[in-house]
Formats: sequence, structure tokens, C-alpha cells
Amino acid sequence: MSRRITLVIAILHLVVSVALTATTYALSMDRFDADAPPTPAERIIEVCLQVLCFPIVRWAMASRVRFPGLIGYLPFIVNSLLWATAISWIYRVIWHPKPDAGLQLDNRTS
Repeated sequence: MSRRITLVIAILHLVVSVALTATTYALSMDRFDADAPPTPAERIIEVCLQVLCFPIVRWAMASRVRFPGLIGYLPFIVNSLLWATAISWIYRVIWHPKPDAGLQLDNRTS
């Protein structure tokens, strides 16, 4: 997979992560004001966000390190790049493995 596709995956991951974060925040504020339990849809969104934010964003939230201002997006960006790199690597390993150098086929005709 090329670097361009890896970058596209990272950008998509970043956009979805930030959008789900904003959505979860907005829904939880509505629920907080009404003192209501989360709906099943809200729980699904929260689980998806937890998966997408693993491992970097969750570490940053749990640690005492704070990222002020726009630097607050840094954990999201690094996390998205990590996910995109992992997806690209898995894609290369599974669907485009390099042929084993020891098993070269002889192309001579008989």
C-alpha cells in the first residue's frame, strides 16, 4: 500500500475519531441535563470511540500529561497515523506478501 493511501486512511481515522468525540460529548451533555441513562445507540458510539482511540488517545487521557489548545489534537493525529500504519502493514503482509527468496522458480523451458 502506498504512502498516499496510508495518509488517506490516517485522515479518515482522524476525522471519524474527532467527529465521534464531539458527538459523544454532545449526547452526554444532553443526557446529563435530562438525567437520563445512555441509549443503546449512544453506548455503541462510545464503544466505537474507545476502539478508535486505542492506544495513544486513551493513554493521553489517563496520564497526567495535558495538551493545551490545538496541541490537544496531537494524540488524535499520532493515534490515527499509528492505526493507518498498522492497517497498511497488515494489508501488505496478508494480501501482498513478498515471495520467499529461497523458493525461486526456474523459468527455463524444456
